[in-house]
Amino acid sequence: MKILSSILSLLIVVLTSCGGGLAVVGNTGALGPPPPIGATTVSEPLAFLEQTVCDDGSIDFTRCTAKHRQTNKEVARYRRHDLPAPAGYQIGDCVGERCIFSYAPFGPFNVSNGDGGDAYSTSSNGWVRIAVTQDGGKPGVLQHFVGPQCGGDGWVLFRQDAPTGSWTEMVARLSNTNDGSCPASLGRAYTRWRLEDITWTLYFGRQPERVTLPTIVSEHYNRGAIADATALERFYFSNGVGRIRWSAWNKTGRHADPTRCPAVPYDDPPDASSWALADCRTWTAIEPPEDPTWSASRFDWPPG
Repeated sequence: MKILSSILSLLIVVLTSCGGGLAVVGNTGALGPPPPIGATTVSEPLAFLEQTVCDDGSIDFTRCTAKHRQTNKEVARYRRHDLPAPAGYQIGDCVGERCIFSYAPFGPFNVSNGDGGDAYSTSSNGWVRIAVTQDGGKPGVLQHFVGPQCGGDGWVLFRQDAPTGSWTEMVARLSNTNDGSCPASLGRAYTRWRLEDITWTLYFGRQPERVTLPTIVSEHYNRGAIADATALERFYFSNGVGRIRWSAWNKTGRHADPTRCPAVPYDDPPDASSWALADCRTWTAIEPPEDPTWSASRFDWPPG
């Protein structure tokens, strides 16, 4: 099952990080310096980008006290499928500063399946960005989100000072290129993020388990202001899990499958205009790997 087909923007087309085609950069919106960095609330950003495993080998990472972040080469104890449980349509493992999306048969990276992922970058001053993405919208093409090296900001997800009870917001300057080079100009994307405790339903097989996790909610719009935007991507990153939910909103009236998109706090229209939930993935179905020798390194993405 594939995500939405491409929607063209007037200036720049950037394909969504989960396999679709929402335009996510525009050329409108007031520019200004990023907000000053406040008190640290996210002491270890990688804890929100990578999934954990129990030291004793058990699958339920929410119940063990001794755990570690899964490494790229260790044999996986579980894989995270999207809803509906137990198998869904897609796997979204988050290991080694990247989150993949893999379609059946859930083996090594296969362009023809629409497989891909997001690779992240973290900076010494607490910024977290999407550096590279690949999806079925541009098969075989690595899309590099440029910004800091080109006088801009890049695809900002969050910073180490994510607030609770309010948003930190900025107009990010970025573009996407196939080789990471700087374009003639950068687009603008209204961006905001927050840190909240969110209760999720995880499925171990068909058995649901409610668990509350510190979760960063990050929003990225295709224009420099919500009032001007026609597309939105919203990401959820939970401590110890990584990317747990992604949703796409637009104004074309297309609605997502509710079996894949249960109600989640903060996944609402950003204003009172004609926003519709167009698509989503909720990677909360925890299953043993079909191949008991599977490790994240065997997916082999990004290539090279």
